[in-house]
Amino acid sequence: MDLQTLHSYGSSYAAFININLTWIKNKELTRILIDAWCGMYGTFMGMFALHYIYRYFVIMSNTKMLKTFKSYKIIYWMLLPLIYGTVWGTICYYFCASNPEFTDYLSKSFHDTYNLEMTPIVYIGVHFFPTNENGEKYINWNGVIGVGIIWTMIMSSFFIIIYFGVSCYLQIRKNFETSSRQNNNLQMQVFISLVVQTLVPITLMHLPVSMVFLFTFLEISIGKFTGLVVISIAVFPAIDPLPTMLIISDYRETILKTLQSFLNKKQTSKKREVEMEIQNIN
Repeated sequence: MDLQTLHSYGSSYAAFININLTWIKNKELTRILIDAWCGMYGTFMGMFALHYIYRYFVIMSNTKMLKTFKSYKIIYWMLLPLIYGTVWGTICYYFCASNPEFTDYLSKSFHDTYNLEMTPIVYIGVHFFPTNENGEKYINWNGVIGVGIIWTMIMSSFFIIIYFGVSCYLQIRKNFETSSRQNNNLQMQVFISLVVQTLVPITLMHLPVSMVFLFTFLEISIGKFTGLVVISIAVFPAIDPLPTMLIISDYRETILKTLQSFLNKKQTSKKREVEMEIQNIN
């Protein structure tokens, strides 16, 4: 499943793949895999929410709730991202299915933007305001309801992150009053890391997809630039741990020492090679 991308045109958007560029040639299977791919995005939304709930329990030192993450009860917590992903994928399958009218609507845009015909294209998407036989626009309520549910899931994840993120901040500030100077310094680093790590998923995951829905609903075409959403999703796992690694001094120093040790070994190895070459020449 490579070259998966998104496309926006008029009052529509589509997640699509060109099966000529993949080893999977079955269109129905490919379509199900696209639904599953979108479902995994929904799973991420649930995982973000769960992550901040867990952080809140850690900062509050709520040992009773933390124990639930170390026993079989963690299964109940994992239901949150599982429900998000299942609902998201199901919505995509039933509410965002392709149809001949939608395909005709997208054909010119795909030809102009990618120089592609629709025959090898497998896609799912929504056309908010299609036209009838008389050329009159009408509301595609099936798509509006589907996107409405997805939007609600995005917003619920967003508000959980904000609520528990702010709660963590308030608790960290309260800890300043009773902690030592050294511990306060660590607490401040944790707070800064928390703020940055809150902005990362919002910037790379929540905001891009929300903007695609908004532009589409307003009938603002952004064409192939919608594909930047796929890039932001792809780079998120690599960027997400960086704030903690670079802001928390203990982690940062350990990383720098490891890099320094690696560079020193490399320089030593290179120096030995040069000395051996000199000896061979002599």
